[in-house]
Amino acid sequence: MAATPWFRDAQCIAVYCAQYDEPQLDALIALAREHGKTVLLPVVGARNAMQFRSWHPGATLINNRYGIAEPRDSGRHHHRFLSRVRYVVCAPLTAFDAQLRRVGMGGGYYDRWFSQRLHRYGVRRIGIAFDCQRVEDIEAQSWDVSLHGVVTETHVYKGL
Repeated sequence: MAATPWFRDAQCIAVYCAQYDEPQLDALIALAREHGKTVLLPVVGARNAMQFRSWHPGATLINNRYGIAEPRDSGRHHHRFLSRVRYVVCAPLTAFDAQLRRVGMGGGYYDRWFSQRLHRYGVRRIGIAFDCQRVEDIEAQSWDVSLHGVVTETHVYKGL
C-alpha cells in the first residue's frame, strides 16, 4: 500500500482496529505516522452513525458496545473532513470481487459513510483483505459503494 499514489498523496489515513481474523494494520499506522500523516480511527456513535477521530499510538482506546476498540472521547471532536485534504479510508471486508465491490461486516457503517461523501471530499476508498477473500462476483445492492482499490497480502487491485 505504501507504494501506491493513494498512500503517497494522502494527508490523512483512516484505519480500523483489527478484530478476529482481519488483516492487522500496525505497520501501515507506523508508516503513516513516519510520513507525517494524520491517523484516524472509526467511532460508532449515537444512531449508529460512524465518524472518525484522530489517534496516535499510545493514546487510550476503549471498547465500544460491539467490543471494537475506539479512541476514548476526551473532549476532542470528531475529525472534520475537508475538501482540500486528501484521505485514504481503509475498510475491512468479508469478500470482494474484480469490480471492487465489497461485502462488509453486516452493519452498513462504511457504505453509509462512503455514500454521504462520494463527491464531496478527496476520499479514496480502499478495502483491506486477504487473497482468499476474493470471490468471482458479488451482486451489488442499492446501498453498496464500490472501492477505489483493494490491498491484500500479495496484490494491490486498482479500479475506478
